[in-house]
Amino acid sequence: AGSRFPEMNVISPLEPDSLTRDFFRTRARVPYSGMFLMAGVPSRISTNSEAILGHAGKLFLRLTSPNIGPDLTLRFWVGRDNAPSSLCAKPCFRGLGRFVFAGFGGEDFLVVDLVRRHVTGRFSFSFAGDEAAWRKVVFPVVLAMAAPSVGVSVLHCASAERDQRGLILVGPSGSGKSTLSLALGKQGFGLLSDDRTCFTFRNGRLLGWGMGGYWKLRGDAYEHFPEIRGFPPTKGIGEEVTLEFDPEETLGLKRSHCCEPEWLVFLERQNTEVFELTSMPAADAAPRLEEGLPAETTEGITGQRTSIRELVRRPCFRLRYGGSPYAVAQHLSEHFCRTRPTSLQLPMLQ
Repeated sequence: AGSRFPEMNVISPLEPDSLTRDFFRTRARVPYSGMFLMAGVPSRISTNSEAILGHAGKLFLRLTSPNIGPDLTLRFWVGRDNAPSSLCAKPCFRGLGRFVFAGFGGEDFLVVDLVRRHVTGRFSFSFAGDEAAWRKVVFPVVLAMAAPSVGVSVLHCASAERDQRGLILVGPSGSGKSTLSLALGKQGFGLLSDDRTCFTFRNGRLLGWGMGGYWKLRGDAYEHFPEIRGFPPTKGIGEEVTLEFDPEETLGLKRSHCCEPEWLVFLERQNTEVFELTSMPAADAAPRLEEGLPAETTEGITGQRTSIRELVRRPCFRLRYGGSPYAVAQHLSEHFCRTRPTSLQLPMLQ
């Protein structure tokens, strides 16, 4: 993808050694540009690769209004393949003051300028064409790294929505967030995220946003979702076997971009069949949301605290559950849908 625009056809007429110093080709002309709503942040992507814009278009809403300027700018240069390139198992990260570096293996990496709110990256043609790498890793990494500087908080929770009413699932790894959210998708909920959700608080309103990416399930999920039996498992951290896939493409489930959080449900998984939904005080809910939060800048910590404060103002529940995720999702859906819906208007998403 983008190979019909070799470097000699799109770079500016600069001196050869000047081009060598300009490794990211920041002074080169690029033929493609698009505006997207990335986790609620108006963002402009400029690149010389049609493929990268295509990947972004599958994850984020395109913006067409000429009156909306970008809060985040991204510039991705795609050059010739000098060596075999593929996504490494675990990207590496380094930070130095206002700059954060992310490497994805080989010669594929990007740098985030947190002050200018600008992302600059250089990639090979083969990596640029790897849709899974961009949807599973690159775009979620960019959002997580740039989040504090653009007013976005990233919290450890899954999220689904019904009529834009958000159901937020909170729990440690292994509590069943991914599995239960997929089962809710089978109940007609739109899916935003399975492990990390972005939150924005603007003009007195809290919204939850998906980060794109794939759903990740444990290796025993075949039992509940036979449709994914053909997917090869991968080994994650600690040699744990996981399955990764797009729930829309694989299971035909609806994916959503945004919701207004209405319920917080803290998951406590049991070894026996049980469904016990009880109220939880905000004083108990807030510390659970704070558990395991990554180290952040002062700006990021302030944003996380604001999001948590606003979230726990919603009804909070403790769910002790076990047995079939489909039965649990059905019970949870019935309880959620019986509550009086809030009248929501999300004009940017219409």
